[in-house]
Amino acid sequence: VAVDVSTRPDCIHEAYLDVLKEASRRYGKDVTVELGLQSSNVHTLSVLNRCHGLAEFIDASLRIGRYGFDLCTHVIADLPWDDRLDVAETAKIISALPVTEVKLHSLYIVKGTKLADMYEKGEVSLLPMEEYMERAVLFLSYLRKDIVVQRMVGRASGGNTITVNGGSPWWEVKDRIDRLLEERNITQGCRCHYLDGRAVKRFLK
Repeated sequence: VAVDVSTRPDCIHEAYLDVLKEASRRYGKDVTVELGLQSSNVHTLSVLNRCHGLAEFIDASLRIGRYGFDLCTHVIADLPWDDRLDVAETAKIISALPVTEVKLHSLYIVKGTKLADMYEKGEVSLLPMEEYMERAVLFLSYLRKDIVVQRMVGRASGGNTITVNGGSPWWEVKDRIDRLLEERNITQGCRCHYLDGRAVKRFLK
């Protein structure tokens, strides 16, 4: 019913986008491109060996938007090299771009990766799930209201991972995030007041 392509920000080129546009036109199917941003902190992206920075994501997002495709962005809210300011800024950058969907999840450790090696050597420690939930609520509060949140909690195969969601079932984490939002009367985009010239908007009322 549609085409969904997941790739990296530094793999977006108009030659490929032209092919997707022609396929969409020929077969009458919608196209969604998924990009893994994970964090707006370039230092964090370097530690994760993402091989791209924030500029590549911005460039790719603008190009995808010009083609009229939907754009889904992946974000890890509890990266131990990020603080809450980074999480809020990630939501703000996403909201300023033609992003239509977001997938949010916590950091999990996959066996056989460099991150797994760092984790087993004690070179990196995961944040508690309570901090992930706090950051998820913060992220949602700054996220543009019309962006579809496809997920708030990730799932991964237990046989291929060292730890996922701090050992908690994904639905339990999601329910606790929902409760935090309700208890604090926080809704998606309730803090999204930073676009369209925030400093002058109060004079135009």
